[in-house]
Amino acid sequence: MDAQRLVWVHTSDPGGSGSGYLIGPQLVLTALHVVLPDGRWPAQVEARVGHPRFGGVTRRHAEVCWPDTRLGVPPADALDVALLWLTKPVPATDGPVRWGQPGGTAPLLFEGAGFPVFADEADCGEFEHLRGELSVVSTASSAWVLDCRPVWPAPGRDGARPWAGASGAAIFCGDRLIGVAVEDSRTMDWRRLYAAPIHEALSLPGFANLVT
Repeated sequence: MDAQRLVWVHTSDPGGSGSGYLIGPQLVLTALHVVLPDGRWPAQVEARVGHPRFGGVTRRHAEVCWPDTRLGVPPADALDVALLWLTKPVPATDGPVRWGQPGGTAPLLFEGAGFPVFADEADCGEFEHLRGELSVVSTASSAWVLDCRPVWPAPGRDGARPWAGASGAAIFCGDRLIGVAVEDSRTMDWRRLYAAPIHEALSLPGFANLVT
């Protein structure tokens, strides 16, 4: 994971925000529902790329380039992954992203970084390092199960999901990008996240072409 590739994604009309990761000079990986707030494509998408402590932050306008917005809203069971195309390139810092798929039965250490609401009292996009163990044996439909530690946020006073905003964060095992954070679990006291497996996106029409 490269801190200079972290992305805060913000949409308007309808409004919303989430996380992402720069996988190419003009290409951002995020969760589909981040750029489909209220079940509609937003009129505008903005991306804040980078980290203030690791090279600074660059702001760009963006548009959803995958899935194809001209085909309408994807079905409810679509893979919760999307790609954004930035209006201007942002230089990548450490070469191409390496992709992976967990295997075996032993738990794997994972990490990522995103913008959950519990870390963002000023509503300006504050970073949180996500880390813990990915259990290959545990299942949740088709998602990877991520047991988070040591940060276990409590629900907000208004009942808001504390991990909201972390959706779209790229999840790494070692130096391999293996998934995209897509949801959290209230029943596990917010200690568990789920990630859409990225290898499933690589087999869908158009995704691999854009990444290449």
